[in-house]
Amino acid sequence: MPLVRIEIIKGKSTSYKKELLECVHSALIESLGIEDWDRFQRIVEIDREFFETASGNAIHFLFHSFTLRTAPSATPPHVRRRCFFYN
Repeated sequence: MPLVRIEIIKGKSTSYKKELLECVHSALIESLGIEDWDRFQRIVEIDREFFETASGNAIHFLFHSFTLRTAPSATPPHVRRRCFFYN
């Protein structure tokens, strides 16, 4: 069960956010082989004034992280991945 958290700067349309969630879920199905029903995702929108980036970076920024529970015998029990995307 991957738990997905996506942080974006406020202002994106509802259709953009729905497409983003669908793309992330499709990638998890393809890469991890999860079932289609196994969807636990959330988008957190942040005011631009509270989202600090280096000078000159694009204002379209996305932060994506997900947590996976692995089999009991696997080490470590949690795997956390972070990906940064500029759009």
